[in-house]
Amino acid sequence: MFEGILADFDELALSVRDHNSREYIGEAVANYRSRCFRSAISATWVAVTYDIISKIRELSLQGDGQARVFIERVDRAISLRVANPVENKKQLQAIEGKLLTAAHAQFEFLTDHELRDMERLRDDRHLCAHPAFAGEDYLFQPTPELVRMHIVHAISNLLQYPPIQGKSALQRFKNDLLRASFPTTQSTVSEFLDERYLKHIKKGLIDSLVTVLLKVIVKYSEPDLIGKEESVIMSLVAVQRRHAAPFEERMRHELPRLCDGCTDDELIRVMRLFRADRRCWSWLGKTSQIRITEIVRAYTFDVTTIDAVSSCLKLDELRPLFSARATSFSNDEKKVLYTRNPNPSFIEDAIKQYAEARSFRGAEELFETMIRPFISAYHADNIKAVLDAAMSNGQIYCASETRVQMADLFERTIDLLPDTMPSWQTFLTHVLDRYDTEGRIYTELQRRMTEAGIWPIPTPSSETPPPAESEDDGTPCAS
Repeated sequence: MFEGILADFDELALSVRDHNSREYIGEAVANYRSRCFRSAISATWVAVTYDIISKIRELSLQGDGQARVFIERVDRAISLRVANPVENKKQLQAIEGKLLTAAHAQFEFLTDHELRDMERLRDDRHLCAHPAFAGEDYLFQPTPELVRMHIVHAISNLLQYPPIQGKSALQRFKNDLLRASFPTTQSTVSEFLDERYLKHIKKGLIDSLVTVLLKVIVKYSEPDLIGKEESVIMSLVAVQRRHAAPFEERMRHELPRLCDGCTDDELIRVMRLFRADRRCWSWLGKTSQIRITEIVRAYTFDVTTIDAVSSCLKLDELRPLFSARATSFSNDEKKVLYTRNPNPSFIEDAIKQYAEARSFRGAEELFETMIRPFISAYHADNIKAVLDAAMSNGQIYCASETRVQMADLFERTIDLLPDTMPSWQTFLTHVLDRYDTEGRIYTELQRRMTEAGIWPIPTPSSETPPPAESEDDGTPCAS
């Protein structure tokens, strides 16, 4: 059991963020192993003081005004080391005496209970470094358990985290969201936030971050972030992926409380959360669920809310209701919906709209709004339906862009070729017979089908007949 604790110490020490702080806490661990417990506590305090000042110096370099003032004061005190050593010690001792207060109140490196842990470490360090202050005939002898506690608290409360943790972290996060360089895909958002915040983050900041992001979505609590809802949703997903348990705990607590008494507009914005995590529906209160259901049941198309309301397609409970409402949308409204939210439940209707194209340009536009958004979700039957629609409507197969669009459709669904090959062969045969008789228009589709080995279609007349079997009459061959 003792060896297991030592192994845990090694792993914990490796999580320390700053190289020098890791060296200092490593010295504390070495002293602990040697049973030099007073030295271990002193070394732990050195690691803490160094790490706090190092973090503040890092903030100063990033332009933090409070940090710059603090570091200027530290540097002035250090500069007196030769010219006025007495004043040098006096000023540095004053800085050290208020260091924990600064870390807690000014820079928010420590929470209230973490501050108490560090104050206990500081007091025990003083007893180790100044034994005469402990009282006559009293020698402070820390137990191994006390030393372990101080080392663990130093690392888990402070040393393993970056300098941004409290309100400054939330402000920094907001600034990142407002930048044009903020990532635009879920994978890059998760990677960015992992490296910048989530790898080393305290549970308290996770709670604060989830709460703030929820308020941005539901309450529009940050006017500057209106229009950034998609980035906020992807940020919530990133937190959920990295810290699943704290995320769920906070969402279960905060979401129903935040939604209690919401307006209808706010409940519509709540629906965006269904794309971040489907469980948000179950975390809502019953009254909020009933109200959202009625909103969906009576919904009429609105371009400003369609992205939020269509998020209910993620839920089995609401998908049939919304799909039924979508059938009443106009063709133009369906184009917006299908482009923004290509749910497979809309595929059949989208192909139907495509089949009814009434002009060349209309056919080309309908492909982009009714066909292309769904391609990644197509099955073989869907491909056959699209090709049948194109063959039955000259406004489609004679449109100049259709040849390009069909070649792209073939390429993107080539994995379905074992089941769609007859449909593609029938389509191209139809087009070449009715429209492209010289084979100069659908050249790209012909080329790709030829490369795939399904064009031209083999015919019995073009096949080479098998060689006739020779009959052996027993006569020797002529030499």
